[in-house]
Amino acid sequence: MKLALSIACVLAAVLALAPDCSARKWEVSLMAGYTMGGGFDQEGDAEGDDVSLGIRESPSFAVAVDTVYEKGTEFEIYYSRQSTELEIEEGAFSGQNLFDLDIHTLQIGGTVILTQATDVFGETLFKPNAFCEPYFVGTVGVAHFRPGDSGYDPETRFCASLGFGTRLHVTERFGFRLEARGIAAFFNGGGAVFSGPEGLKIAVDSEAVGQGVVNAGLYYGF
Repeated sequence: MKLALSIACVLAAVLALAPDCSARKWEVSLMAGYTMGGGFDQEGDAEGDDVSLGIRESPSFAVAVDTVYEKGTEFEIYYSRQSTELEIEEGAFSGQNLFDLDIHTLQIGGTVILTQATDVFGETLFKPNAFCEPYFVGTVGVAHFRPGDSGYDPETRFCASLGFGTRLHVTERFGFRLEARGIAAFFNGGGAVFSGPEGLKIAVDSEAVGQGVVNAGLYYGF
């Protein structure tokens, strides 16, 4: 009983000291991330010569700008960049780098902030302006796949993302931001992409190429 009362007192003190962030209208977040997943098929000259290619998981970088729309919701502009490689995933040349690949995404959308939540007993778990501010995010935009110095042409495709994250408020304007997103670039049912030298081409065998990213960084509100 004493332990439970002590924990309750500590939580109450943390919430009481949590900064009031309701005054901020704009927010800029700088985040380092790690992006995983995605791949294509390279078409060969003869049947059975196709090779599976994977986008190598690697560190990434993201910038998000959010502005308040109304209480509990925000507009967001999201930019990310991943410098990675397209590599052969199977066969005698498995693991070999085909070419360097930069992936840029530029998206717009919004976040829904979970300003209050209750448990099954009706007890409040989160309150407005608490230290921890969880949110859902959804955005749409374009993904630009730019091969390195390989002779392959770049590709720009429609993309969309969904994610979940949280802000950890340190002061009224400054804090930490943690999130995870799933991003899909759509290829209209597949077909040839990345036209290259000597008639080479790469094709996708599905409607979309999906990637997952986890981000962690800092935000500043004003």
